Order: sequence, then C-alpha cells, then structure tokens
Amino acid sequence: MSLIPSPRLMSFLAFLGIVFLFLAHPLGVSSQIGDELQSRFNGVIIEVHRAESAGATGSEINDLAGQLNKALELNEALNQLTGPNDGQKRQALLSQLNDRLSSLQSTAVEVDSTASRRESFNRILGYTSGAIAALLGTVAYALGTVLRRRYRIKRMFQMRVIPK
Repeated sequence: MSLIPSPRLMSFLAFLGIVFLFLAHPLGVSSQIGDELQSRFNGVIIEVHRAESAGATGSEINDLAGQLNKALELNEALNQLTGPNDGQKRQALLSQLNDRLSSLQSTAVEVDSTASRRESFNRILGYTSGAIAALLGTVAYALGTVLRRRYRIKRMFQMRVIPK
C-alpha cells in the first residue's frame, strides 16, 4: 500500500477544506462605534474616500487618516466609560468626538475640492500642451516644406546646362 494519497482523495480533501472555509461562521465582533455616531463616522469616511477619488495627494490622505484614527481612539475611550459615575467624562468625550468629526468632515471636503481643482487644472494643462505641440509641429512642417522648395529653386537656377 502506498503512502501517497490518490489524486481523487486529494481533490476530495481540498473540496472539503473549501466547503469548511465557506461554512465556518466568523466570530461575532461588536462594533465599538455607538449607534448615535455611526452615521457621522460613515459620512466622514465617505468624504475621505471622495477626497481620495478626486486625486488628493498621499500626504493629504495620510493627514485625514491620522485624524480619523484619533477620532476612533476617542470613540474607543468613550465606549470604555460604562460606569454610572462617568457621565460627565462621557459628555466631555462625546463633545470632543463631535468636534473632531466636524472638523475632519470639513477638512475632507476642502481637500476634495482642492484635489478636484488640481486635477481639472492638470487636465486643461495637458490638453493645452498637446495643442501647442501640435501647432508647433504644424509650423515646423510648413517651414520645412517652404525651405525645401526654396532650396530646390535655388539649386535649379545654379545648374549649368551643358550641351552634348
């Protein structure tokens, strides 16, 4: 008896492994973001994504991501305050979190508009450069043909006719 499994057995085991992976239920992870802040976080993330899609630079996106991470840290600290004596701290953190989300959303909108203007300017600059290059090429071609005709005419008048 061979210790090497048959190809049929290997394919069956691979099939069982794939079925097991698809049927395995992931562990339930509760969200750290409260229901009252979920829509705010979603709006901010959408604005950051719009800024990135508009063509924001890597440093601008890194700044927005850093601010978003700080907001998530504030939210995590807010969720850790569950005691009855933490009401005042909870309100202060909630106020800080709302301020940070508002400033982050306005910054993301500014970056989005700046990036879209930059992309529009670059597109216009590219088209203008192409038009100028085409114009220069046309002028160079026309100048070349004029000079070639002049040279031909000049050469023709310099020729000597030698009778045979």
